[in-house]
Formats: sequence, C-alpha cells, structure tokens
Amino acid sequence: MAGAGGALLALDAACWNLQVWDAERRVRRVLTRLRVSGDAEYESIVNAVERAILAHVHEAGGRKVDNLYLTADEDEVAALAAAFDGRLREPAIWLRPDAKVAGSMAGMRTGLAPLALAAALGG
Repeated sequence: MAGAGGALLALDAACWNLQVWDAERRVRRVLTRLRVSGDAEYESIVNAVERAILAHVHEAGGRKVDNLYLTADEDEVAALAAAFDGRLREPAIWLRPDAKVAGSMAGMRTGLAPLALAAALGG
C-alpha cells in the first residue's frame, strides 16, 4: 500500500527480526532477538512485536502500521498468523521470497536472506 507504514517480521532458525517503517518508507525501528524454544515462544514473539509496533505508533503523532508482513517457513507462519489474528485488524501477510525470485537467489531460506528479500518484495 503506497504511503502506508508497515512492519516486517522475519524468522530464521536462530533469531527473529522486526523492521517497522513509516509512511515515507523510512525504517524507524529494528529489533532482533535470539529465538528461545519452548511452549510459549510464538506468544513471546507476538508480545514483543506488538510492544515495538505500539511504541512506534505512539512515538510520533500520525504514525500507523497498516500491514504486518511475515516471512518464515510455512508451519511457523501459520502459528504466528494464528497468534496475531486476535490482535490485528487485518490478517498478517505472508511473503514468500522464493515465489518471485529466480536464478541463484531462489531457494535461499536461511540467515538474513529472507529478511532482505521480503523487504525488497514488500516495498
């Protein structure tokens, strides 16, 4: 959506990353955390993401986050989307970098490659 702020949550095997940008597409907040496995991992991630987005919105008047983009493997996206469902006005959007990238970049799903690719495809 042109002129809208947004957020991107990317998960890989070792960590998760959140980027939040404003309506001018300037990244205003970046958060990276190591993953801690356990029964409440997704709930913990959702809580931290919600706090970061609320801090971004309340930090300056007129800011809003219209869309939350997720990039992770299919099972994790389903679990995260379910955890976010009760908190979002609109459903989270799953970015699949592999679907739009050809050649040697196709299939890269580890490290920060999904974050970079999803950011490029989402903007």
